[in-house]
Amino acid sequence: MQHYTKVMDTTITIRTNAKIKKIAQTRAKELGLSLSDVINNSLRRFASGEDIVYDDNYSEDYINELLAVREEALADYKAGKLKSYTGDEFIEHLDNIIAGKE
Repeated sequence: MQHYTKVMDTTITIRTNAKIKKIAQTRAKELGLSLSDVINNSLRRFASGEDIVYDDNYSEDYINELLAVREEALADYKAGKLKSYTGDEFIEHLDNIIAGKE
């Protein structure tokens, strides 16, 4: 992890949901921290190259893995390895699977 010498503080203005801010402030206070402490920790981690974790808890690595799978699926589709169905065809296909015909 990189260490940052204190040169000068600066101010960042962000927009966020008021309810989320209040809950985050309360939680930070329960941990003996300020909301600035929490945000600064996140910024330091980001600046040092650590993964970003989005609110749905997907890391950059996971998102990159999903994108790679997407590219593989597109390549399979373009190569004719996948079959596409209309809505009605898909329901018929599922009915056939359930009936043991496929």
